[in-house]
Amino acid sequence: MKGDRRTYKIHLGSGNTMIEPHNRYLCTVPKAERTETYLPFEGDRTMAITLSKAVLPAEDTGTTDPTILGRL
Repeated sequence: MKGDRRTYKIHLGSGNTMIEPHNRYLCTVPKAERTETYLPFEGDRTMAITLSKAVLPAEDTGTTDPTILGRL
């Protein structure tokens, strides 16, 4: 997936996010609180994490967290 800052890959089996070039790992931790979003795959934690991580690269120019910005 191409963001404005970088190109990202999300491994569907593990939910890990990698940054191109050189497949650098992007450590992101999902929020502990439950969202009100309906997920048709309720109970599939890895899929929920994978989809939530897809939002970050898609909107990487809107990221303001200094820790994540340092990793990008």
